[in-house]
Order: sequence, then C-alpha cells, then structure tokens
Amino acid sequence: DTEEVTVGGVAKTLSPLQQMPGGGTSTRSRQCSEVNPLYSGTLQLLCSFGDLTHDVTGCIPKCPTTTPLSVTVDGTSVDIAPTVDLTSGTSEARLCSEVNSGYEGTYRLGCTAGVR
Repeated sequence: DTEEVTVGGVAKTLSPLQQMPGGGTSTRSRQCSEVNPLYSGTLQLLCSFGDLTHDVTGCIPKCPTTTPLSVTVDGTSVDIAPTVDLTSGTSEARLCSEVNSGYEGTYRLGCTAGVR
C-alpha cells in the first residue's frame, strides 16, 4: 500500500518500505525530509486493520539558506541567511563585522521551528 503525505505544502506518495503486520495497528517511521527537504524530524505511517494513514506532527520546518533575516548591530542592519539549512534547535556562529564593520566578536544565528 501507499499513502500520499503532505509536509509543508509538498506532497509525495510513500510506502512503509517493510511489510506491516495485519490484524491490528502498526507503525513505520520515515524522515520528513523525504517529502520536503526543508523539514526535519520523523513522520509516521500507521496501519490500522488494513487502513494506511499518516501523522506528520513530528515534522519541523528548517531555516533554509534561501531565507535571510534582518540583523541589526548598533543601528546598522543587514540581511543575513544561514550558510547551511539549520534544523530547529540549532544555530551557527557569525561575525559581528558582517553586519557592522566597527564591531568584533561573534553572535549566534539560531533556528526555532523554521524561525530565526
């Protein structure tokens, strides 16, 4: 059996990859990024008495390199995007001088559920 799964507006048909036992309820996990590469986490394919459904509540949006954020240091603002797609709960160190050449040191550009 297959199931059409939508994550962040992107749909893809998935299968459990392994036989799911019948006669009750069983679950198989798949990576959310298999459906939408801008998401991390795990989705579930659920089989209940022969009926295949899915649960995408474990899918969390990433902060992609294609979406910059305005960062301000002492009145100077610059649009900054991460150098790699950040998963939720992660961050990367950036130089303050990227925003304002009069400053040294670093700051952290972080991602929480797709928002920096």
